[in-house]
Amino acid sequence: MAKSTTTMTDHAKAQAHQRQVLAHQQAQAAAVAAGPRVVAPGEGPKGRRLAGNLGPGVLYPGAGKLVQRTGQPLYCGTMTGQAFGFTEHPNTRDPKRISTRFAGNFLLVDHNGTVLQGVETYLPGALERGIKAALKLRQNAGTGEPVPFAVELWCMPDEEGRPASPLGWSYATYDRAPQGDNNPLMALAYEAGIFERPAQMALTDQTPMEEIDPETGEIRSSQAAASAA
Repeated sequence: MAKSTTTMTDHAKAQAHQRQVLAHQQAQAAAVAAGPRVVAPGEGPKGRRLAGNLGPGVLYPGAGKLVQRTGQPLYCGTMTGQAFGFTEHPNTRDPKRISTRFAGNFLLVDHNGTVLQGVETYLPGALERGIKAALKLRQNAGTGEPVPFAVELWCMPDEEGRPASPLGWSYATYDRAPQGDNNPLMALAYEAGIFERPAQMALTDQTPMEEIDPETGEIRSSQAAASAA
């Protein structure tokens, strides 16, 4: 009888343990169902890979040596971005010099048309100084707005009659930002009479107006529609 009682007790304990395991599994399943589900990855990464160590040098590696050898200007690429801030650190090659690395959103296109995107970059000297000053002014004003820019870079040999640079070449920066009426600088130049405003075509009664054919989606002028009628 004692053996039978012991067997029944062990069986009851086993059943209780199984119920506990089942309750735990059900609780885990409920938690997984209630939480976010991870989307299964596709065949490869999605989106544009963020590159590191961005700067003028990645647009055309070795451009300076080519310019030294040929003495001819060399197109390097473009840099577009929004700078949110910057940090300064000792230059890796010359610790006595200070380098500035900018944080933000940056899109570079090298001389071959390859697109590089990142959140940190170095900038050529002329652009670096201007953006640092603008960021400091906006920070002091409490706005914290990013500083946008869009430039084209060329590697240029030293010009005759000007002080020589240590390497015999430097980066020339060309502004590619829109220069229309929405540009405050151009608007000021127009108002001051420094530049003439671009001529705009005035609409007259003889100017053909465009309309869209509702059936085909074809764009045609009102004169063509009238003649067709």
